[in-house]
Amino acid sequence: MYPSNENLKNLLEESLRIQASALINIKQLIDEDLAMAATIFGISVEDAKAIKQADLTSLQKIASTNHLFTIHAKHNAIKSIIENLNSTHDFELAKLTSVEN
Repeated sequence: MYPSNENLKNLLEESLRIQASALINIKQLIDEDLAMAATIFGISVEDAKAIKQADLTSLQKIASTNHLFTIHAKHNAIKSIIENLNSTHDFELAKLTSVEN
């Protein structure tokens, strides 16, 4: 049996919330220790600097858009993080470290 449209919508919304939380957590870690954050998330120090310079509202908007996978991000860093979140187990890490809404 296939999932209903409502179930798919709920899964998409949950996925977007997780990605938004993960981006916020990444930014907070970068603000604390740029080099360590770059190493943990597998991004360059230059990408980490770009994220550090981005305002939190912009990161939230990018993470919560319905066109998350096709958006043309202002910084390559944001695209890199999204790819890492989609291709690794960082979703699970994000679930464990995300701040409850």
